[in-house]
Amino acid sequence: MDVITIFSIYSEKEILGKKKSKDGLYQIFESVFETLISKRVNKHLYGINGTDLQMLKLKIEEKLIILLKQRKVTPPEIADWKGRFEREEIFHTKNVLGKDYELYSGGIDSQIWGLSLLYEIVIESEGDGKGGILVYYSKRKSGFKEIKTKMNLIRSIKNNHNTSRMSKPEKLLYYTLDLYHELGSPQINSFNPLDESSISIFSFHFKGLDKEDNIYFKLIRLIENFSGDLSWIMHGYGSRKNYTIEPLEIYFLKRKHGVEYINFLSKEDCQKIVGSSQRDTIKLCEYIKKNFP
Repeated sequence: MDVITIFSIYSEKEILGKKKSKDGLYQIFESVFETLISKRVNKHLYGINGTDLQMLKLKIEEKLIILLKQRKVTPPEIADWKGRFEREEIFHTKNVLGKDYELYSGGIDSQIWGLSLLYEIVIESEGDGKGGILVYYSKRKSGFKEIKTKMNLIRSIKNNHNTSRMSKPEKLLYYTLDLYHELGSPQINSFNPLDESSISIFSFHFKGLDKEDNIYFKLIRLIENFSGDLSWIMHGYGSRKNYTIEPLEIYFLKRKHGVEYINFLSKEDCQKIVGSSQRDTIKLCEYIKKNFP
């Protein structure tokens, strides 16, 4: 992939790095996304939110500190610009980790500038309801336009279900599961980066328990027997410690199409799943409380 595009779901700010560009932004972005994103064949879109977003912020801070130290030891080489360009075309004032710097539009300063913009996007994308960020790998910049179009559809669907969103069913499910055994994950994570409500798909694990512990199998049977607007499933992924609770229809679509499964849903199907999953999640919490031993 030749282009990395980072997009804030909350503010819609966008920044990109091109692999062949001399500014080195592609490589610097790759370095901070390392370990948070595991690239696979036919999987180019990733959502980062919750604790992963906090980890990303720390990685960016560490990288910026390193770059600023390098800059202090070896200042950037500045080409002769006087008489050819205006000063404001070559230098830009940027606040980096609380301090203003006059950055040159090239070399290490370009990396500091780009990483600072990413840092700002991450900070403004934190918090409930803001959705985190999307990271999209593509062969060209225009490849991201389709993703933005689909995201606007999800945003309009979300706005049509404001009353459901206010109930925060995702938090309700988190606290419901935590009643039976402490969760090892700090929060329930959404694996659907295009669903701003982040309530249709949940991943979690119980602290200190083996993946084969009987508590998981009891919960799996309970989820399978739950009767809601949608059919639901709870399942694991190979050796990963987390289990996922999600609508059965989404499970099959993801297996067939990967993370871009949302592109294979019509507007009507999206509306049905988003609305039904919100209602079902609240009902599911009550069902678990009544029937989980």
